[in-house]
Amino acid sequence: MIKIDGKKIAKKIISELKKKPAPKKIMAAILVGDDKASLAFLGRKEKIAEELGIEFRLHQLEESISQKELEDYVRRISDDERVGGIIIQLPLPEKFDREKVLATLDSKKDVDALGLL
Repeated sequence: MIKIDGKKIAKKIISELKKKPAPKKIMAAILVGDDKASLAFLGRKEKIAEELGIEFRLHQLEESISQKELEDYVRRISDDERVGGIIIQLPLPEKFDREKVLATLDSKKDVDALGLL
């Protein structure tokens, strides 16, 4: 079995990206609730974005938000021309229809390409 060193690969990719000009667009992440693992994961994403000179914005929403409010919020962020990429942090709380939320996201800004699944 072949062992893949993900950290080594990530360091190489980050090193190559640092050689390129930083995009002028914002990287947005949308998190519903306060899941500790998701917050830690997004914290690492934010740190890497900062290393690359990319503005990172975390949009943390209360779990009490409705399906429609969440879809409207995602659509509003997606329609913002200043935003170049969006992460919808999964899993969403169970009460939300994941596919409907992902369908509101502009596929060109879907960093994880989740709308294609």
